[in-house]
Amino acid sequence: MKKIDLGQTIGILANIGVVASIIFLGVELRDSGTLARAATTIDGVGHVVEWKNLIAGNTDVLDTYVRGMADFQELSPREQARFDLLMRSYLQMTLAVTLAREAGLIPTQPVLERRMYEGDMLRIVDEPGFKQWWSTADRRGLPPQIDALIEELQGSVAAE
Repeated sequence: MKKIDLGQTIGILANIGVVASIIFLGVELRDSGTLARAATTIDGVGHVVEWKNLIAGNTDVLDTYVRGMADFQELSPREQARFDLLMRSYLQMTLAVTLAREAGLIPTQPVLERRMYEGDMLRIVDEPGFKQWWSTADRRGLPPQIDALIEELQGSVAAE
């Protein structure tokens, strides 16, 4: 009969414990990743809804937005400044969502038009007033990723 080596038994049990801990950690990481993705998506949707409610809830802002999307050049200097602020806030909000997607915090749809944020933004970048604003916009303070995003979106619209 073999003698049971206490040291060997403890080593085997320790290895089993390490494997169990790694499995548990993997499950916890997967769950926390799922929660982070859900929270990021909810946060992004909340910001977009808030931005849209800002426009819809104020007749002056809504008028500037609608007229600006039709013809940015026809807005007064004050209205152009308001439109500029609206577009900058929208672009920065969308950039935050895009960066979160690149980090894997928001699911990616392969088709640009089907993505929740970029799909919505396609409607905006295709408007004549947005195109006028973008061609004359002071790009200082806008991260370079925004230029790439606008180019990608406008390229997608042109390809249709």
